[in-house]
Amino acid sequence: MAKKTLLKMYGDWCVPCKQLDAILKDVIASGKMDNYDFENVDIASSPDVAAHYRVRAVPTMIIIDEEGNELKRHVGVMDKKTLERWLVTE
Repeated sequence: MAKKTLLKMYGDWCVPCKQLDAILKDVIASGKMDNYDFENVDIASSPDVAAHYRVRAVPTMIIIDEEGNELKRHVGVMDKKTLERWLVTE
């Protein structure tokens, strides 16, 4: 099975993005993201990536396949349990 990538689009100025960072660290440490690659994308330093995925607000999390096709997205912060469920549901 091909590994998916979780893109987390953020801004350095974004308080909810910092909240999501802490939640993601817990999820990563728990091993719940072992089937995913993970990339933090700063929308200010990578506006082309943000534009490609039509990111209009941060934080935005997007799961993509190996070819870069979007599989699902979520805008905003989720608690740890909700994020874990979101990662495993298609």
